[in-house]
Amino acid sequence: MLCVAGLAAPPLIAQEQSQESVADAARKTREQKKTAKKEGKVYTNDDLAAPPRSLTPEVQVTGQPAQSGAAAEGQKDKGPAAKGATAPAEDKKDETYWRQRFKDARDALARAEKELDILQREHDQSQIQYYSDPTKAMNEQLKRTEVNDKQAKINEKKKEIAALKQKLDDMEVELKRAGGDIGWSR
Repeated sequence: MLCVAGLAAPPLIAQEQSQESVADAARKTREQKKTAKKEGKVYTNDDLAAPPRSLTPEVQVTGQPAQSGAAAEGQKDKGPAAKGATAPAEDKKDETYWRQRFKDARDALARAEKELDILQREHDQSQIQYYSDPTKAMNEQLKRTEVNDKQAKINEKKKEIAALKQKLDDMEVELKRAGGDIGWSR
């Protein structure tokens, strides 16, 4: 019996020693925190210098190169004469202009057709919708507000698609009148 009691005693002693060392370690870290320097430099906008004037970006109007201050003032003095010189360049519509315009119109048409498809699916689903709430089911059965709302949205989307198709046709006519190649519309 004595052997068994002797074997159980050493772990208890080891636990007491480890607890003391943990407590000692905690005391040491508290003392170190007290003696540690806590002050650090806090930077504010007042501490930072303003950026040099030459590093600030100049505001540019799209399609026009950046100009220095003297050149910009010279442009202002010319007035309408300067605008007249750039107007013919803006009126010229080349292949990239027409292709981009037709691409945008076709993208809008495709987006509207996808939205119409989604609306039609939702409408079909609302036709066979099951409501677990009997009051909601009775209201929907009598008034059919959800079904009617979806049908109205479908009709609006169909009108929008028709208008987009008409716009594409009008653009083709406009392209022919401008003397462009009909292949640019494809």
